[in-house]
Formats: sequence, C-alpha cells, structure tokens
Amino acid sequence: MNSKAFCRLCRSVQPLEEIREGGNQSKFWCQTCGYPVEAREAKREAIPPRPPTILCIDDDRLVLSVCYDGLTEQGYGVLTATDGQAGIDTAKKERPDLILLDVLMPGIDGFEVCRWLRAEPTLRDTPIVLLTALNDPGLDAKGRQAGANLTMRKPFGPGLIVSNVGKVLGRKPRPRPL
Repeated sequence: MNSKAFCRLCRSVQPLEEIREGGNQSKFWCQTCGYPVEAREAKREAIPPRPPTILCIDDDRLVLSVCYDGLTEQGYGVLTATDGQAGIDTAKKERPDLILLDVLMPGIDGFEVCRWLRAEPTLRDTPIVLLTALNDPGLDAKGRQAGANLTMRKPFGPGLIVSNVGKVLGRKPRPRPL
C-alpha cells in the first residue's frame, strides 16, 4: 500500500507500511519512524500540512507578544516559554520547526539552552535564532559555538522577526491585506 498519513511523532505527512494481522485486521506504521498510525488516519491520502511551528523562549513578555503577533499573522504556529527549562521541555514535547531563543534569561541562559537542544537527537537539526540586546562583538561567534544558526539584535519589530524566520525556513511572507 502506498498511502500516506499524518504521523503524530514525525509531525508531518509520512509514507505508511501496512501489516496484516490475524483475521484481516490491518495495522499501519509510519515508514520513517515506526510510530503506529490509526487506520482512520491511514485511509486519508491528502492531509493538509501543518503550518511551521515556531517556539519563542524569552523572559520578556513584550518580546513574546511581538513574536507571537507577527508570526501568527503570517500563518505560523507559535509556542512560547518564559524560561530556559520550560523552553527545553516544550521543544522536546512539541518539536518546533524553528526556535527563537533569548540569550539573557534567569536560571539557564540562552547559550546553555542552545547546547542542551543541540544535544537532543530529535532537535539537533532544528534552526535556532538567538535574540539579544547585548552589544558584544564576539556574541555571534559564541552563538555559533553553542549551536545557533543566527543572532538577532533587540529591539526589533514584527516585520524583521517574520523576515528572518522566513529566511531561515526558506519561506516567503504572505502579502498584507490592503
């Protein structure tokens, strides 16, 4: 069977493998990760893809709001966390497509969170964009050393965050309604 279905573990449409068990009962498994898929999900051929999900980890609620508003307006799914540990937990559970990560946070700083995320096999290749108000010339190098793909300076508006997220994910922004 060459059907596809949405795999909740891979979080995308994946090819399925059908295994017949005793009494004509079929079970379906994702060929990519081996996760079981319910028969009703397996029968659907064209499942609309989920929008890219962005996790924003920042202790500043204003930054979270700017990111959330700008990204949801462009059709992204947005998750938020207000500290490093909550961000790590959310990333492990939700497996976002991109992570926006503040450098200066209480508890675990952004560099350490970045290293933890890079050590997690399911998140190793997830793009990470560091957000910072620091004006340290060595910050970009420190960020790359920790595993970040890009560093953005604060303050920024929703247009810049949407533009940079789109560049990293290879997605063009939607035109704004007139």
